[in-house]
Amino acid sequence: MNNNSYIKNMNNTSKVKDGIIISRNGMSIFIERENDESNSSLWRRGWFMIKQKQITTDDYEKSLIGSRIWSKYSQLGCKYNSYWMNIINRASKNYFI
Repeated sequence: MNNNSYIKNMNNTSKVKDGIIISRNGMSIFIERENDESNSSLWRRGWFMIKQKQITTDDYEKSLIGSRIWSKYSQLGCKYNSYWMNIINRASKNYFI
């Protein structure tokens, strides 16, 4: 295998995820960028996530889903049913602490 085919192979098989690592109070999390997500939106979503109480992988997954919903609500004005609005409102209180 020559150098060019090796580089071509590497480009096809290894994908580096685009995102950020945010740390707070001794905890670090990686937040992957959504398609077409701006830097500002990614940072806000990451800050939202790191402010939530996350102990287990399930907590992280719930926080990740919540961050996507919160982002669409707070930045795009999307509307949700009362179940999701209660979750958004409770989690949003942590954002400003």
